[in-house]
Amino acid sequence: MTDRIPTTSRQGWARIEAEHDIAEADRVLGHPLLVDLLKLWAKLCRNGEPPAREDVDDLILKPGIYPRIMLLEGVERNGRRDLRYRLIGTGFAQNLRGDMAGRYVREVFADSTYADELIAAAYLVIDGRQPIASTGRYVPAAGGEALDVYRLGLPLKKLPSGTPLLLVCQISVYRGAIADAPAGQLYSYEPGSLVAFADRGAGRSQAT
Repeated sequence: MTDRIPTTSRQGWARIEAEHDIAEADRVLGHPLLVDLLKLWAKLCRNGEPPAREDVDDLILKPGIYPRIMLLEGVERNGRRDLRYRLIGTGFAQNLRGDMAGRYVREVFADSTYADELIAAAYLVIDGRQPIASTGRYVPAAGGEALDVYRLGLPLKKLPSGTPLLLVCQISVYRGAIADAPAGQLYSYEPGSLVAFADRGAGRSQAT
C-alpha cells in the first residue's frame, strides 16, 4: 500500500452536481488536454456505444496524455466493488512507487476513505455509461501551495466477459502549468465538484 495520499475529505462525496453538453467542455473542464480527450472519445462512439479498448490507442498515446492515463476494469472483490489497474501511465507509476498494473485500488491506497471515493466516482462512469469529470486539490501535509487536480473518466465498451472498462486521465496543475507531485511528499486530497457530460445535440448520452 501507499501512504502518499491520505485524505481529509468527507466520505461519500461522489455525487454528480450537474450535467453539461459535450460541446460545452471548453468552458467546463479545467484543462484543454482533457477537452481534446473528451471530444476525441465522443467521435469514437458508434451506434450509442462507447469505443472498445482497441479503439483508443491513439487517445492513450496522444502527446501529454500517456503519463497521466489509467485504464481500469471494474471488479467485485471480497464482496465489494473494486477497480483493477490494467494500464497506468508513467507519471502515476512514478508517484505510486511502481507500476500498479494488475493491482487493485483498495490494496494500493492505505486510506480506505480515499479508495472508496475513487471507486465511487469510477462507478458513476461505469453505471451511468457517460463521461464524468471531477476537480480537487492535493494539499501538501508539510504546508505550501496546493496542486489543482482535474480528472476525466471515460467509459469503454465492456469486455466479452462482461467486465466493464474505463479510461481515466488525471492532470495536476500548479500555478497554471501541468505539474507532478514532488516524489516522497505526503499530500491530503480535498474533493471539489463532480459533473457529467452528455451529447444533447444527438438527444442522448454519447454512451447510452
